Amino acid sequence: MSVIKIKKTAMIRARIDPQLKSDVEEIFIELGVTESQAINMFYKRVKLKKGFPFELRVKDEDEDDYVCSYGYNHKLNVKTKKAFEETDRGENLVKCKDLGDFFKKLEI
Repeated sequence: MSVIKIKKTAMIRARIDPQLKSDVEEIFIELGVTESQAINMFYKRVKLKKGFPFELRVKDEDEDDYVCSYGYNHKLNVKTKKAFEETDRGENLVKCKDLGDFFKKLEI
């Protein structure tokens, strides 16, 4: 009877952009994890979620990324993006004297 020995580790080889690798290695150092630990964490999340641990999708035609004046990234349709860009420039704003005036202009 023969004994089969199973490796406790497996190797992964991948090509990656050198600058991306360097940038991410710095983040791993700050987090106190090695590249191997990060890859293992990713694999464990994929197994747990039975898919990628983040959303993967193709953008809709009328959808675009928009970074608002506060620095947040939003997924917006074209009409909403245009309105946000205008208000960030101070255009097409509705100014109100007080809350009562605000509700009056909203016709509430």
